[in-house]
Amino acid sequence: MTWRLWPASSTREPPVHGDSDGRARTARHPVVGVDKVSRFVVGLAEKYGDDLLSGMRPALVNGDLGLILPGGSETAEVRPRVMTFTVRDGRVAEVFDILTCSPS
Repeated sequence: MTWRLWPASSTREPPVHGDSDGRARTARHPVVGVDKVSRFVVGLAEKYGDDLLSGMRPALVNGDLGLILPGGSETAEVRPRVMTFTVRDGRVAEVFDILTCSPS
């Protein structure tokens, strides 16, 4: 079985946009293309390790489908993040990776 974030027949691949106000690590420019998005997701899995799936929980974020990733311990480099998915016509149109930062 092959899992796809978007249908193979889709003519437009949804980009992943990162937002952290430059104070945490995420994609600086939109990540577009199956290979690049796959590498981005694998990189997140490597950073979060086993806690990626166990700590993840679904949420509605500004009316869009989202996932909350709680991050590591307070001393860990992995910050809490929210991923949202904009869905249009039943397909994922955009993905947003939003990192929370401690106030400075």
